[in-house]
Order: sequence, then structure tokens, then C-alpha cells
Amino acid sequence: MRAAVQAISLDLATAEVTAALAREGIDSVLLKGPATVRWLYADDPDRRTYVDIDLLVAPDAFGSAENVLESCGFRPGLGRLRAVEREWMPVTPWEREGSAPAQVDLHRGFHGIRDFQAFWSVMTAHTDELAVQRRAVRVPDAAGCALIVTLHDTAVARTAKAIEDLMRAFARFDDATWAEAARRAEACGAAESFALGLSHHPAGRELAARLDLPVQLSASVVARDLAAPGDDPAPAAAAALLLERFEDAPRWPERARIVLNIVFPSADHLRAHRPLARRGWLGLAVVRLTWPFSLIARAPRVLRLVRRARRTTADHSSAG
Repeated sequence: MRAAVQAISLDLATAEVTAALAREGIDSVLLKGPATVRWLYADDPDRRTYVDIDLLVAPDAFGSAENVLESCGFRPGLGRLRAVEREWMPVTPWEREGSAPAQVDLHRGFHGIRDFQAFWSVMTAHTDELAVQRRAVRVPDAAGCALIVTLHDTAVARTAKAIEDLMRAFARFDDATWAEAARRAEACGAAESFALGLSHHPAGRELAARLDLPVQLSASVVARDLAAPGDDPAPAAAAALLLERFEDAPRWPERARIVLNIVFPSADHLRAHRPLARRGWLGLAVVRLTWPFSLIARAPRVLRLVRRARRTTADHSSAG
């Protein structure tokens, strides 16, 4: 009953937010939630629950979409981050409390996507419509759903829900649909992540072989797969992020800027990651002073994973 009430509340918020975006001329695509239920859980819709709203907008409309969410009573879950902290983020969480609570994950990308604009193009080139609380919203077509559930299973902290989604997708979609999903992954720089998602399952490995998908993965993609079940996923996530940002910034001045921002983050970044920083200026000052030392304490584990990912990539390249 609680899940059903939550789904209705989220669907009402979905209709509200997509309508508000449309009034401002902002197109959007509902990536998961009811879209996933439609494609993969038609036989048992109540089985697939969801706790937030995943909306994709064009990268150049991202800031305007955030303003619309704010006008609807949502507040940024991570606060007001610096531009350098936001530029790599594919998604930002927005939260609304009160009588109509909801969380919107506003996307301009997704797990493993390296080209946000290309992702928007491939996701909007072929969409379907789905009625959510009597409002027609755009959702991914079959190949788009296959792409999303495969990339979702490449998160550092993999979930049972993401695994079941992908297993159902293997049973639901034919090879032609998967081939189109692979083509779209290639178009937006996510071919390696797509291959990683498939590699987690025997059916996916057989599919990858039939489609002749790449098996050579970059270090940043390999690092996302280094957190063993039950381990703290944070070090692997940090290693993957550091490698990815360094791959996108090959020059040392750009890399120095990234490192400086990690060591001296914004106040809102500290508030988002340390509860003490939310307790007034004194708590924030304590966290800011101790933050570099906490990085030093975590650095050996993260750097070991960075080296391991690079070594794995080099070994695979040599074997190839």
C-alpha cells in the first residue's frame, strides 16, 4: 500500500513537472519509473517500484529546467555547487518536502555517458508516449529502454533492482533492438559502459559476442567494476571519477584545476557530504579544516584502485 501511494504521488509530480517544463518550452524524457514498468513489467506492474523521477532534458536547457523545478517548490539536493563541480555531473537531485513530497533526478546524461548532447539526440530521436496521470509524457522506445537499463547496471553500487531490470530486458528484446541500443551507446560515447553492463550476465556476454561489441575497456570504466559485493563503493567511485576526469583533461593545468577543486571544494559540496558542515559556520569551518586530512586518509585505497584499473586495461591491451 505504501509503495502504491508513493507511486501515485510521484506520478502526480511527474505530470506537474513535465507540464511546467513544457510551458517554458523545455522538452523532457522520462527515463525510468513508469517507462521501465511499461516495457519490462507489463505482466506484474506492482513489482517494479520507484522512489524518484528521472527526467532527461537537453544540456543547453539544463539551467532553465533547474529554475522550473525551483518554481515548483523543489530545492537542490546538493546545494549550489561551483561550475567546475557541476560541469561533469550527468544528474542533479532536486527535493520537495511538505504535502506533496517528491525527488526529481534531473539528467543531462547518465551512467557512462561521455557526450551529453549526443545522448540527448539519440534518446529523443525515437520516443514513445505514455500517459502518466492523464498527461502524455515522452519515454524511451524499446532500444532506448535497453540502453538505459544496461547502463544503469554499471553503477559502482549495483542494485538488485537494476539487475532484475536488465535480466528482464534480455528476455524481452530481440537482437535487432539490442543492436540499435549498441549503436546509440556508440553514438554518445558509452560503448565501453554498455559492454560492461552486458558483461555482468551470461546472457549479456553471449549477446555481446553475437553483436561483436568491443571488449577493450578504458581504466575509468574498469574502475567502476572494482567494488566487490559488500564493500564500501566510495573508493571505487572516487577512482572511476578521477580517471574519467583525467581522461577528459589530458593537459596538466586542467588536471591541477581538478585536484585543487577536490582538495578545496565549495561549501555546498561539504554540506552535501558531511552532516557536521550543515550545523552552522562553526561546523562548516571544522569540516573545511579537516577535509584535506580525510582525503589523505582515503587516498591510498583510491590510488590502489586507480593503479589496478590501469594495470587491468594495460594487460587486456597487451593480450589483444
